[in-house]
Amino acid sequence: MRRIEDTTRRQVTFSKRRKGLLKKASELSVLCDAEVALLVFSPRGRFFHFASAPSLEGTIDRYISHTQEAPANKKPRELTVKQKKLMDKISQLQQQEKILSEENALLLDQGKVQHAPIGAPAREMNQNQHVQDIDVDTELVIGRR
Repeated sequence: MRRIEDTTRRQVTFSKRRKGLLKKASELSVLCDAEVALLVFSPRGRFFHFASAPSLEGTIDRYISHTQEAPANKKPRELTVKQKKLMDKISQLQQQEKILSEENALLLDQGKVQHAPIGAPAREMNQNQHVQDIDVDTELVIGRR
């Protein structure tokens, strides 16, 4: 099974399948005396629903309370390896930021570096101000490593 590429055919198929799905949900609720709720969002964001109970909100509330009580939802979610690596990287960057902030404060206190107003090019500064050229290593990563 794959996505229908033609937009018109895809829309027609969605409309027909949606009607069939709503009909099956209705049949299931009548034949099996089951409480059924069906929510469908179209590709354009339109909302379609079916509920066998008098109120859709009651069915959804019942579902939410049932899933919150499920044992699988009570245990803490484990971080994936990728998430752990990202958390470690964030921690490293925060440490580097702290170190650089301390160094910057120290340099400012010593008067070795004077800052230009934010957004002002260096050539527009007063001649009394001195700007020291500083090489900064940066790393730019685009995409995956």
